[in-house]
Amino acid sequence: MPSPRDHGHQTRPVKHFPRSIRWFLLIALAGASLQCNEDKLILPPEGTPTDIELISGDHQTAVVGTPLADSLIVRLTDSKDRPVADTLVTFKLVGSNAGTDFIPDTARTDTDGRARAKWVLGQTVGDQEVQAVLVAGTLKVTFQATATAGPATTLTAVRGDQQTGQVGTALADSLVVKVTDQFGNPVSGFSVSWSAHGGGTVSAATVNTGANGQAAVQRVLGNTAGPQSAEADAAGLNGSPLVFTHTAGAGSATTMVKDPVTDGQFGLVGQELTDSIVVIIKDASGNGVAGKTVLWTIATGAGTRSCKS
Repeated sequence: MPSPRDHGHQTRPVKHFPRSIRWFLLIALAGASLQCNEDKLILPPEGTPTDIELISGDHQTAVVGTPLADSLIVRLTDSKDRPVADTLVTFKLVGSNAGTDFIPDTARTDTDGRARAKWVLGQTVGDQEVQAVLVAGTLKVTFQATATAGPATTLTAVRGDQQTGQVGTALADSLVVKVTDQFGNPVSGFSVSWSAHGGGTVSAATVNTGANGQAAVQRVLGNTAGPQSAEADAAGLNGSPLVFTHTAGAGSATTMVKDPVTDGQFGLVGQELTDSIVVIIKDASGNGVAGKTVLWTIATGAGTRSCKS
């Protein structure tokens, strides 16, 4: 039986669009949405560098004062990772190191956004740093390199010269020399020959320089009092050979002997002998010892004495 609500009311039939028409409407709506937002879409400006990238040339090693094997290369890109061409990049040393050079020190990026330079290392061994900096901005990147010593050129004395010691003993300080390159950097592993002159010994005939460029020996003096020396020789180097001079003093007094020349004299009673009577104080090696006090007495007979040194 029909419901009372149905009396006087007619239900409208629902329209169903074919599936193809529904897809068309969805695509049209999406297009309209994009069209509405098109005026608000902002693209990043082209040609404005936003990033600088280190491409190659980092962490190289070379001799002081020489160019690195590989060029330093950086690349400029914008916010969409597009290369930025024809833009200036400068290369500059971080800190100070004499002799550092860049060829060129300012370069323009190519069509791929790359700028490059050759780095001539400074004259001091150790780590060195360089920055590649965008000239018209704050973008920068850092390169590092290690400079090693050049060929050995010079031999110099460090310490140990003009010492004085007792005969037969070691000098208080070692004899030390240093081998350096043309810029004064220490050179390790260079052979230095040593020899003693005037008696005594050195602790080694050959010594290789260490990391500080130095080679050292201990000098034991000979048994003869007076001047002695030692020599350090580094073949082909400026300043070689080097001579260290020493003075050997007598040791402790051990014996006293008569001077045979003044012994056995004779003369007239009451008259002074022609020559003084002489004794010699010596150390264990036979060297005369100065500064010792000698007491004289008349053993037999009469007469007087006068002391002379």
